[in-house]
Amino acid sequence: MSVVIGIDWAKKGDEKTVYTITGPAICTHCSHKWTAVTPVGNHDDLECSACGLFMGIFGAPVIPREFWVCGCGSELFYLTKAGAACRLCGLVSSAWVE
Repeated sequence: MSVVIGIDWAKKGDEKTVYTITGPAICTHCSHKWTAVTPVGNHDDLECSACGLFMGIFGAPVIPREFWVCGCGSELFYLTKAGAACRLCGLVSSAWVE
């Protein structure tokens, strides 16, 4: 199954055309999932419709069958030389490479 992110446009009266991206999003703070709509070029730090923080991102187009989940419940990590750093709680783990 794949996730499609649509690119649409809207025109308001005599204003210029505004292109938007629409697709599934997830908040990296509270894990809330929703369908986000934002102007093209603003694809990260989306405002979460649940907690109001600007920590939402568009969902991944490919979700693997198996993946790691931090103890805090987050599925999103930064890969660093020290290991995988949880974007939510900051815990760094390198156990997945052993």
